[in-house]
Amino acid sequence: LSTTNAMFVFLLIFIVLLVGALSFFPALALGPIAEFFQSIV
Repeated sequence: LSTTNAMFVFLLIFIVLLVGALSFFPALALGPIAEFFQSIV
């Protein structure tokens, strides 16, 4: 896989965005759940 290829740049950007989204998703999902338990206590 040559690093000068446009496809390589696209894949690199896509993977970076994917990893960023996956690391951000748990906080996004746990936010409402934590808020729910906080309202009980």
